[in-house]
Amino acid sequence: MRAKKPRNHAVLEMRGFLRRLSLFRAELEQKRIVKHWLTVQELVAQVKDSVNDMVRRKPAVGWIRGDQAFDPEVYRERDELRRDNEMLKEKIANELAISDDVSHGKDPIEILFDIKVYSPGKGPREGVKAKWISTWDDIVNLVIDQLYLSDGEDNIRITISSFAFDNYKKSEDFHALGISEDTYLSSELSAGVIQQIRFQFEAVGLITAVSSDYRDVFGESRRGICWQLTDKGRKYISRSHAVRKPEST
Repeated sequence: MRAKKPRNHAVLEMRGFLRRLSLFRAELEQKRIVKHWLTVQELVAQVKDSVNDMVRRKPAVGWIRGDQAFDPEVYRERDELRRDNEMLKEKIANELAISDDVSHGKDPIEILFDIKVYSPGKGPREGVKAKWISTWDDIVNLVIDQLYLSDGEDNIRITISSFAFDNYKKSEDFHALGISEDTYLSSELSAGVIQQIRFQFEAVGLITAVSSDYRDVFGESRRGICWQLTDKGRKYISRSHAVRKPEST
């Protein structure tokens, strides 16, 4: 049989345990916020109060009431909607994509036109060759209404010619011509310019050219080439003019 330890030895062991426990508690009280309890009921109440206080002061992922939790099906549907949204954005981006080797958008375009000068009593003088540098987007914006109306190419040519001439008259090149104020001026796009603009718009998919009836600037009915917007052209215009959300700071 194992010999029993002396009673005084057990007392010494207990005193040693209590001393180590006291040191451990003292160390915890120095490094942590502690609360004391005497009964199991007090311990349960202290734990509940501490957890509720932590949820209130430091809300974090995971602090959610059981009756407020989402059903797993909701998360699955959310993920499906997110994937569908990303696929739709990618589809729209591909539909509006324009080849990098084709000039478009903010790329410059040189508009060449001829100015005819009429002096009182002298008739027309020799035409003046002129040019105005613009961008493809400026041309699109200039003729937006005509594109939506599928207007005739001759009417669009007049609009672009007037735009180029009005801007040219503000330039130093125009003032250097020394044209007096009592002269009458007219302008017309140089040969091939309107066709090049049409080819460019067709190449990037903004319009399609068709033969159709239209009314000229004098209201007369005519038949000729008309510019019709494509679905891509409508989306391009609407996206470029849509109001953007303010950037988040």
